[in-house]
Amino acid sequence: MNPPWVTVEALGPLHDISRFHCGLESVDAWFQGNALAEEIAGRTRTKVCVGPDGLVMAFFSMRHIVVSVKQYSNTLKKSADPHDTGNSTGLLLAWMGRDEHFPGTGKALMREVFRHAAAAHKQASYSLLVVDPANDGLTDFYEGFGFRLIPNERRMVMKSSSLLSLLRITARMG
Repeated sequence: MNPPWVTVEALGPLHDISRFHCGLESVDAWFQGNALAEEIAGRTRTKVCVGPDGLVMAFFSMRHIVVSVKQYSNTLKKSADPHDTGNSTGLLLAWMGRDEHFPGTGKALMREVFRHAAAAHKQASYSLLVVDPANDGLTDFYEGFGFRLIPNERRMVMKSSSLLSLLRITARMG
C-alpha cells in the first residue's frame, strides 16, 4: 500500500509547520517550537511526510540514546554492550505525529519510521528501537507493531533484530 504523502524529507526552514495540529498539545508545541532548532543542532533527526499540495501531513523525530537494561528481562539484557555492563544502544523515536486532518495514516507513518530506523541502523548500529508513548492510550498502538512494554515503565522497546526481520518479511510480501 502506498502512503498518502509524496515524499519524506528532512525538516527544513521552508516547511510550513505552523498549522500542523495532531491533537496532543505537547507534540504540537515541540514540533512547532523546537523541532527545527533540534534538527539544525544535530540533536535529533526529524523527517516530514509531505503531501502533494506541499502540506506536512506527518512527522517523526529520532535520536540515538544509551539505554540502561539492568532491570530488563534476560532477553533484553543480552543486547547490552559486553564492555559497558548494563547499557545498550538505542534509537529513540522521540516525537511523532500526524496532522488530524489526515486520519488513518498511522500505519503508513509507522512503516516510514521502520524504514528510516533500518536505514539508521546501517549507518550507526543500535540494539533497541525505543519509544516512550505520550499517553497510556498509545501503548496498544505501539504493541500492534511489535513494541514490548517494559514493566513498571511507560517505555517500550523492540530489538533491532526484530525490526530488521519484520522489514524483510514485509518486503517479501510486496
